Amino acid sequence: MTRILATDESGDLTIPAEFLTGAAPHARYVIEKQGRVIRLEPEIASDKKTRAHQDWRTWLDGLDALTAKLNDASTTNPSAVEILSEMRR
Repeated sequence: MTRILATDESGDLTIPAEFLTGAAPHARYVIEKQGRVIRLEPEIASDKKTRAHQDWRTWLDGLDALTAKLNDASTTNPSAVEILSEMRR
């Protein structure tokens, strides 16, 4: 399939989705210029990068769980006596 594409006013080039067969939303691509040839390939996530992302998600999920636990454990509004007691310390 061949098609001529034109850049817009700012010089950006939009590639129609029909040329990106099977691309999921927010898919990432690597673009490489070799002389006059421009090459576009889907980004391949490395195992290290994927593992780091999974570790980050696990950490964030743990943080969310801890936040929920602390919110559940927190007391309701302190009484006037408790506030005065804290002020004296």
